[in-house]
Amino acid sequence: MVAVLLVSLGASADDHPVPLSPSVEVWTDYVSGDSNTTDSSNGAFDTLFGTNHGYYGTMDIFTDIPKHAGGLGLVDMGVGVAVKPTTGVDVMVDAHYFQLAHADGSRERELGVEVDLTVAWIAKPFMLTGGYSFFRPGTAMTNLKAGGRGTERFAYVMTGVKF
Repeated sequence: MVAVLLVSLGASADDHPVPLSPSVEVWTDYVSGDSNTTDSSNGAFDTLFGTNHGYYGTMDIFTDIPKHAGGLGLVDMGVGVAVKPTTGVDVMVDAHYFQLAHADGSRERELGVEVDLTVAWIAKPFMLTGGYSFFRPGTAMTNLKAGGRGTERFAYVMTGVKF
């Protein structure tokens, strides 16, 4: 038997007439997992060809769900803040708190925290984007990765031309 679920809830607010045009977003995503991986039923939602980059953090820690969550599901609770300090510049910070939908064998659920900082500059037709992210693994992630690697960091710069 297969019984799977994916739920996504979010809310956002922005106030563009004020300086910096701030916006705030909060969200929770739930991807079901299999609470008993040894029986014949399957409760793990598989995103198949998911484009998880835009949803579960810039670092792509969870690109293959259920594999990267050990078949136990994923919960992503987050908050994002964005401002426009000047024309053509956007600054965004997203924070994700990841946990398993079902506890692992040691009864742990915390997968970790990821924080993403992105700065984008647009002067049509050109665009320059840069970012820095870090991921601090929780106990459940350390258990899934057989010891883990500690805090991970990621930085990038991307350019583009739009015709």
